[in-house]
Formats: sequence, C-alpha cells, structure tokens
Amino acid sequence: MLEICNLQKQYPSPDGQTITALRLDNLRLERGEQAALVGPSGSGKTTLLHLVAGLLAPTAGTISLDGQRVDALREKERDVWRARNVGYVFQSFNLLPNLSALENVMAALVFARVERERAARLRAMELLRGVGLADRVHNRPSQLSIGEQQRVAVARALANRPRLILADEPTASLDRENGRNVLEILQWLCREQQSILILATHDHAVMELFPRRIELARAVEVSADAPADSVA
Repeated sequence: MLEICNLQKQYPSPDGQTITALRLDNLRLERGEQAALVGPSGSGKTTLLHLVAGLLAPTAGTISLDGQRVDALREKERDVWRARNVGYVFQSFNLLPNLSALENVMAALVFARVERERAARLRAMELLRGVGLADRVHNRPSQLSIGEQQRVAVARALANRPRLILADEPTASLDRENGRNVLEILQWLCREQQSILILATHDHAVMELFPRRIELARAVEVSADAPADSVA
C-alpha cells in the first residue's frame, strides 16, 4: 500500500521567498490500484512522481510503501529502494540507444540485481512478447517506431516486478491508436502483477480509463465520474 501524508515540496526563490511546488494532504492506494494524476501544467504532477520515486526528498510530510518510509531513506538507500521497487515510464522513453530492445529491458534487472543474466534474459523476452515485440527484440531504438519504443519502455518499467509503477505523460508523444495500445498494455501488466499505477496526464480520454483520479490543482482526490469542470 502507498500512503502519503501532509506532503510538501518547497524551493527558495531568488528574492528570498519560498515557492511551494507541491502540496498533497493525503493519498492511499492499495496494491493493484490504478490512478490518473491530473492537473494543469505547473501543478506539480512530475514533482509528485519524483517524490514518490525517491528522486527528490520532500520538504515536509511522509511517503510510505508497504510500511517503509521512503522519505526517511538516505539518497543512496533511495537509489537501491527505487531500483527494486519502482518502475518509471518516461514521456521521452529514455531508452539506451546502443542497446537492443532486449538489452534495454534486461538492463533494469541487472541494475536492480534481482536476476542472474539468464533469468533476466528470459524475463525480458517474456515481457517483450507480452507487449507484442517478440520479433523486434534485437532491434535498437532507432530501428523501432515511436509506439514500439514506448512499449519497450513499458516492458522495462515492469521488468523487476515493481510494487509501484509511475508513468509521466507516457502517451503524449504518441498518436491516439498507439497511445491507447500502450495504455492497455500498461494497465493489463499492472493488474497481472498487482502493481500500484500512478499515471500523470492532461488528456481527458486517458483520464476516463482510470477508476481513480488525483487532482493536484486542489490537492484532493476526485471520483472517476466527477463532472468535467472539476478536473483540470
């Protein structure tokens, strides 16, 4: 279970004032739950994802996953924790250009030190088959379409069976068909593995695919059937 309580991230401004980049009072997500993270540009969507992933330390508040306080970990401890527990899907894919699709997915397992090389290869092959890329495993990113690259990124994020998946506008660079395909694959894999999924988006069509939504403009959760004017 992911629990967030009284979370804040602040930065000093050049004029000596304090800028609050994010404020979120409370959030709780159980294993297997999926939520869309919504709000206008500048509302703190990426900041929240980075805080939950342990890439940033909060100014105040607590973040816990299955009872472990992520915010209390030192930076090096957060790096190890993230490699073993978090899968991150970036808008820009962040694939390693000199590695094949198979090697990109394997890299996540090798870095996390959760699988030996043979087991990592088998796991990577299983995931790439699952995202429909069984015949593209030896292709480098430059030899793949945009949609195929994002599917590799999804497979990589799920490689170490993370308890938590964070996706930052993963369909923003894709056309409608490819975007929907990637979302269906991502949601299906998260259900299969009972991973918590938080996906940041500004696309109302994407929001409709999620049973829960987190509205950062007001730092409150709204139901999936809330009226359109209550969701930024």
